Amino acid sequence: MTLIYPDILPGIAFQTVARPMARSVLKLIQQHHYQSGRPQGSIVACLIDRSSQLFPQALRGSVTGGNWLLAGGLVLGGGCVRGTPLGRSHLAALHRPDLSLPSMRRNEIVDELGLTMINRIVVDPRLQGLGIGTAIATVAQHLAPKLYPGSRFIEVMTARSISDAEAVVQGKKENDFLQKAGFTVAPTISSRKPRHVVKGQPAVRSGMLYYFAPVK
Repeated sequence: MTLIYPDILPGIAFQTVARPMARSVLKLIQQHHYQSGRPQGSIVACLIDRSSQLFPQALRGSVTGGNWLLAGGLVLGGGCVRGTPLGRSHLAALHRPDLSLPSMRRNEIVDELGLTMINRIVVDPRLQGLGIGTAIATVAQHLAPKLYPGSRFIEVMTARSISDAEAVVQGKKENDFLQKAGFTVAPTISSRKPRHVVKGQPAVRSGMLYYFAPVK
């Protein structure tokens, strides 16, 4: 087993996984990620060394298997061409002010900005709060130009409650794992209708945040 980037977070390493062999990663994503559907892109497994100090003491007697256990996963794909994220104009204003995004096609924007997108990040709930999500987001910045030559920036969009999204934009949320990994959050929030509404209950809209970071 070839492990990569073992120095991002002691006790954590990564492995690019061919899709036919990625069932465990995709299963973890399906079980614990808020978005449904089958994500497209390159799949990366995040593994934890259960003999390391990072591995929780409470899990040592209850988890079986080899020394390296699946801790999380990443799906990294090409930049978003299905829509034009609201916050993308902030990225262009900072790094490519010469571009006029409204007059460009979506694929042209992706090519000119050199965009790659994080389609999914997931961490095993039992291992959350250890910095693994930040480590995965950091590794994405290293892997993007290797998996997608020409990549210059990574974008990612997340849905949160409106109040939570406002707290992130206002700098009031200290534990934002993407910002800890060096991502910038655009100062805009786009509102999204819920995909599933329970009969008899009000539909609660969520706030979509747009993050971006240069590749490493």
